Amino acid sequence: MNPQRKAARISPESRPIAFTAVGVATLIYAGAFTTSFFGQAALAAHMAIPSALQYVVPVVVDLALVLFTLATLLRKTRGESTLWTNLATAAWTTVSIAANVLHVLVPAGAAESWNFGIYTGAALSALMPLGALGASLVLENLLIEPPAAVHPAASAVVAVPVAKEPAVEAPDAPSEPAPAVEAPAARPTVLTAAERPAAALASVPALSVRPTPARPQAARPVAASKVTSDPRVIAQVLAHKAEGKSIPAIADLVGKSESTVKRYIKDAKAAAEQDSKNQAA
Repeated sequence: MNPQRKAARISPESRPIAFTAVGVATLIYAGAFTTSFFGQAALAAHMAIPSALQYVVPVVVDLALVLFTLATLLRKTRGESTLWTNLATAAWTTVSIAANVLHVLVPAGAAESWNFGIYTGAALSALMPLGALGASLVLENLLIEPPAAVHPAASAVVAVPVAKEPAVEAPDAPSEPAPAVEAPAARPTVLTAAERPAAALASVPALSVRPTPARPQAARPVAASKVTSDPRVIAQVLAHKAEGKSIPAIADLVGKSESTVKRYIKDAKAAAEQDSKNQAA
């Protein structure tokens, strides 16, 4: 046998250990609630409710205990306060204990007739809810990881002393200056005729070429002044204008745009003014 070999050990953080704890706690819950169920259902007969509804009392008491226990586990996981859930769990646990004890003592009659067996049965009945509560606390400590607490010392900045490097003393200056050493002149690099194009291309950065889609050329509009005017159309426009018709109506009659009709009228006025100036001169 190798003396250096260590004995195999079971890791307490392993998944089988967690499943075992959950299974044992489930059995404890089942036994405790089964025992409490019949005791509390028997006491429900004193509540003057139908016998078919007597099971409601133990269901409410035990489910309330389970509910507040789960609420305590969840709030602890979130890092929230568990004060009121702990108080509610303790209150319902006390109710369950009292109901189990009274279920043993009430049928026993007067206190003078109580014997050792009565006291033992009452004590065991009181332990049932406590066993369920203890199983809940064990699961809380084993399965639920508490929120990570930030230690105040972890965020503190620790000043680490830095060792000073020893000062290097400059050597004493020589009495006679050292002769200056001239650096050899750099020889120019001469490229051959074959190497010059390659060197020139290597110094040019790479260019990314993106094809530009061809755009259709739009027809250029022809200036209104370059369009040859029809004297007959101009005469019709001036005649309709003299009759007092509007520009849109004249444009519809002569088959021209409103801007063209306006230009005809403007040009006619300009020509008339020029003729009057020439006659006055």
